[in-house]
This record gives sequence, C-alpha cells and structure tokens, in this order.
Amino acid sequence: ILVGYMQDRQNARLMGMKATGNGRREGYAHQPMPRMTNTYMTSGDTPPEEIIASVKNGIYAVSFGGGQVDITSGKFVFGCTEAYLIENGKVTQPIKGAMLIGNGPDAMHRVSMVGNDMKLDN
Repeated sequence: ILVGYMQDRQNARLMGMKATGNGRREGYAHQPMPRMTNTYMTSGDTPPEEIIASVKNGIYAVSFGGGQVDITSGKFVFGCTEAYLIENGKVTQPIKGAMLIGNGPDAMHRVSMVGNDMKLDN
C-alpha cells in the first residue's frame, strides 16, 4: 500500500507537496534525486526450506552486488555475487554470472511467498 512519496525539495515544489529529505546522489558527478537506499520486506510466514522445496527449477540468490535501477520505468538489474541452482526443490550447485533483471512494480506483484527468517545485514 502506497502511503507517501519520496521527495527532495525540487520535486516536492513541482508536485506541490512537502519535502521528505530523500534527495541523494548516485555518485559525486550526478545530480541529487529522490531515490531509495534500501528496500526490504518484513518477515512472512513461510520457512525458507518450504519456499525452496516448492521451486522446480530456479535460482537461490544469496547476495547481490552492483546494480542499477531506472527510476522512471522501474526496470532493474543486479548481479548475483552468490547464487545456487535449485532443481526439483533442492539447492544443488553454485552458479556464476547470474543476473536479476526485471521491473520493480511487476516483480512485487508476483511475490507469492516471503520467508520467516528476515534479518538485516550490518
């Protein structure tokens, strides 16, 4: 459920809304824009083992590194730094070079299970 928008001062002024302090830069050479730093889901009800067991053929992506998000279209791409093949509900072998590519809003509508083991990295 959308409860508000991220706004920097300029965007808030253009939209006639209150600034929320969300302007940040991709790097020193880029202009600040409203964008997220981290996105996560709260814990669900399903044990991770049950989620993996329900997958016939897929990828278990443990960690990601280096990615991009196009904030105008919602398209994203992230490289998997640690990933494993799932075959017939079992994690089998490590894989290299896996990329997670998609559209954020579309991907969120396709979530069918969320693990009950949420933790944030420090």
